[in-house]
Amino acid sequence: MRGIVILGCYCVMAFGGVLHEATYEGNIEKIQSYIQTHPNVDEQNEAGLSALHVAIKMGDLKIAQLLLDKGADINAQDLQGNTPLILAVKKKNIELVTFVVLHGADVNLANKDGISPLHQAAFSGNEEVADFLLKAKADTQARNNDGATPYDFAMAKKNLIVAQMIKLYMMGK
Repeated sequence: MRGIVILGCYCVMAFGGVLHEATYEGNIEKIQSYIQTHPNVDEQNEAGLSALHVAIKMGDLKIAQLLLDKGADINAQDLQGNTPLILAVKKKNIELVTFVVLHGADVNLANKDGISPLHQAAFSGNEEVADFLLKAKADTQARNNDGATPYDFAMAKKNLIVAQMIKLYMMGK
């Protein structure tokens, strides 16, 4: 069982209902059993996270695949508008990002702050993820709610290699 130790106390993170907890635990049998009687794999917890969000947060591609096979929405958004792709980009994990994009994630779907997956990659300075998103046709001109582009994010964080990559794509590489 996965959990968090806080001041010597072992606590299980509360992700929501049975499906979310089974996903967090990595319990495929429990997920399969639950889905047989509760076919809505896109149910959300209090934070608006679907089980697919949780699987991506946990980096569990096997469970993510199971949920997608059962009809999970690859572009589901939580209460902040974050998609599984944005969460994968935040984890700076190219395998997760590739998995989500190859399963149909919208590379330009932004959250409620207007932050797109490319904004997030530019902010974190992850060159491999930024390059993949650019090749997947991420919008270099996308603006967040404050009017900033992914290039602006990269420059603000002094992620100069990512900024240069974005600039090349903006010029029609």
